[in-house]
Amino acid sequence: MPDPFRTMRFMSSEEHLHSETSRPNAVHAERDSEELDRLRQLGGIVVHDLNNALFALLGRTQLLQRKAAGTEFARDVVAVQDTVRLLEALVSKLNIACQRDETADERSNLRAAVLLGLRAALGTLPESLQPVSRDRFNSWLHETLESLPRDAFVAGSIRQVSTAIAQIVSIHRARAAKPIMVSCSVRDDRGDVYFDFIAEDDGGPWEYGVDAPSLLHGNFELALLPLATARRATRDFGGTVALERSPRGLRSHLSFRVERGLHLEQSHGSHAQRSAACTTASPADSAPVKQRRVLVADDDATLRALLIAALESVGDEVDVIANPAVLDAQPNLESYDVVILDAGGGGLQALARLRGGGSRLPVLVASGDMVEGSFDECTRVLMKPIMLDRLDRELTQLASRRPR
Repeated sequence: MPDPFRTMRFMSSEEHLHSETSRPNAVHAERDSEELDRLRQLGGIVVHDLNNALFALLGRTQLLQRKAAGTEFARDVVAVQDTVRLLEALVSKLNIACQRDETADERSNLRAAVLLGLRAALGTLPESLQPVSRDRFNSWLHETLESLPRDAFVAGSIRQVSTAIAQIVSIHRARAAKPIMVSCSVRDDRGDVYFDFIAEDDGGPWEYGVDAPSLLHGNFELALLPLATARRATRDFGGTVALERSPRGLRSHLSFRVERGLHLEQSHGSHAQRSAACTTASPADSAPVKQRRVLVADDDATLRALLIAALESVGDEVDVIANPAVLDAQPNLESYDVVILDAGGGGLQALARLRGGGSRLPVLVASGDMVEGSFDECTRVLMKPIMLDRLDRELTQLASRRPR
């Protein structure tokens, strides 16, 4: 029997790190993407301010036109109005180029959003600025997530929350000399539950203001652009971002409301949606939903905890193993409906052995690097981080392909 994995090759993190071609290209692509995103945010703020300014200017010229007595003066006012309308057309084109990504109504797991945000914001900090040593970073991240309830959801996308956290930290990164102080917590405010992200540095006096930059208010400092970006990212779900001067230097505070006990919501009748429906319908009107058994094989303790929280929130029964390389040696493996497998740490090799033995167990391969090769219909490969609004759909589709 030919080996279906003979053409498959997993490019490890080490290979990427030492590659003379792919790594620099990947770094440049990432920087280009960041610069493009920053330019779009800058353009969006400029467009907003210019629209307001042009609206006010046009209104004033119309008032002047009504008061104009002389024919020559009236012609001058019309000329100004024509100039304003030309500027309006140019601003409209700029607005198209800087259009914000519109996010459909979405609810995301709080832990997933915070995990992605903290990794993006803190994982690339020099060790001198990290809140803990590089050796303790993963354990600190795990402890931080454990302090957040597993059933907490935000009425926005993971990307929006992650963007806000990363933008806030970038302000402190540019000025801090010692480790940045970071905290995450959930508080109850008279029945409403809020998530708070606070960061503080010791960079000394903050020379700029604490309000988002605006052309109209004369405080358009580029150093404050991340603040405007963070506010823009979270405003759709009522998030607030504030800066304040502190005795040590500068303190930032991101806050938004979260909801408890919600399920992952999908728009296409997924397992999550059916599970949520069963919690609201009366027993007489709803048929029982079969509980899905999921095995998570990943050596990252934080990711295991996150997946447990997400999957249990939709009613799944979840087991975990910390060593992906021994997946094929697990007892009662075929009793699971689907497996989430880390591609690294020997996970792909274990999968090859599993398939070589004839197993058709559905497997979702999660990889942080490129995975080359072809896979059978019972295997799916997704790049990390996997957005949790997509995870349930992928697992449901995979489980449905299993031969009965």
